[in-house]
Order: sequence, then C-alpha cells, then structure tokens
Amino acid sequence: MPRVSLDIPDDLLLALREQPGEFVQEMRLVTAIHYLREKRLSLGQAARLAGMNRLDFLDTLSARRTPAFVAIG
Repeated sequence: MPRVSLDIPDDLLLALREQPGEFVQEMRLVTAIHYLREKRLSLGQAARLAGMNRLDFLDTLSARRTPAFVAIG
C-alpha cells in the first residue's frame, strides 16, 4: 500500500491544538468527504479512505450535516 507523507510545521499543529495522529485522521476524513461529494469515490470507498466502516462514516457525515447521497439531475 502506498504511503503519503506530509510535513506539517509544529506551530500549525499547536495552533490547531491537535496531535499528529488526530491531524492525520481529520485529513483522511476531509479528503474522503471531498471525493465523495465529487462523486469520485463511492460511499464504501470513501469510508475506507476515512478509516471507518460505512455505518460510522454515515454517522460522521450526519454529525457534520453532510449529505451522503446527492440527487442526480
């Protein structure tokens, strides 16, 4: 599995008040939501990218008031 590496300055993590692991999880989640909205990933694929199962991902989308399904038209 490919790995992606990001260098995040310490002062930005301090400003965000997040630990590196929390930051990584949030980045995975935000990226998964982005690709789901762009219809580039399915719900299941986006959940995998976020490191969650589908039900937990759906719960997270709901908590963030993000629609899981968009009408086609």
